[in-house]
Amino acid sequence: SALAAACLQLPASEITGAGTGLLPEQIDRKAAVIAAALQSHRPRLDTPLAILQTLGGFEIAALAGAYIAAAQQGLPVLVDGFISSVAALLAARINPGCAAWFFFGHCSAEKGHSRVLQALNARPLLTMDMRLGEGSGAALAVPMLQMPAGCITKWLPLPKPECPRAENRQRLRTMAGHGAFPYHGRRCAHPLRSGAAP
Repeated sequence: SALAAACLQLPASEITGAGTGLLPEQIDRKAAVIAAALQSHRPRLDTPLAILQTLGGFEIAALAGAYIAAAQQGLPVLVDGFISSVAALLAARINPGCAAWFFFGHCSAEKGHSRVLQALNARPLLTMDMRLGEGSGAALAVPMLQMPAGCITKWLPLPKPECPRAENRQRLRTMAGHGAFPYHGRRCAHPLRSGAAP
């Protein structure tokens, strides 16, 4: 919450949420502590890297570095949850080019998460008001990314209108044999299931 408030230049009270289940008075106390820390360190919070160095823990620094390194290697990243999104915001502020490699699993119920996603111009795959942690949003989002990828990479191409009818008929039989869609009563196989793809 402190990192998000510093990056977005928002009051701690607008970012600080219940986390793992704090009561309202505990949230107020948490926001007050964060506000005091931000005020104390304000002179040093002049760049995204300085914000990370001053307020961030090792885990958020590691996430931000991993996001940047993944983008430099051309690897997409699935960002999940509030803390991971704050790390992504810092990574994008430090190295703006890396944001193009981010996918966002979901928008959680944590108070500041939607503000961080807005700052990243992110469109999360899911919005289900989850607050479960442990990568639960990513676990739901991964199949949503795998299925269209499987359609592109594993299925045979559809019949071409310019092909002779006999050739198209053979292509349809071949596709059905690979489970691309039901044919002669065959059941449609999942495109990513082992053995279903060509």
